[in-house]
Amino acid sequence: MNILGVIIIFLICSVSAAGAAGSDIPTPLTNKAAIDLVQSHADYVWTLVAAALVFFM
Repeated sequence: MNILGVIIIFLICSVSAAGAAGSDIPTPLTNKAAIDLVQSHADYVWTLVAAALVFFM
């Protein structure tokens, strides 16, 4: 494969990755929603870990 083929493949991958990223601009509201989602998942994990520790004591 020559260098031109590598450049074409790289450009195709770059364009498809940029299109998949979406065009939504992050706002404080969307960031807050994402943070709340992660925090609720962290709460579930912490509760399960604590329950497992108590169960095996």
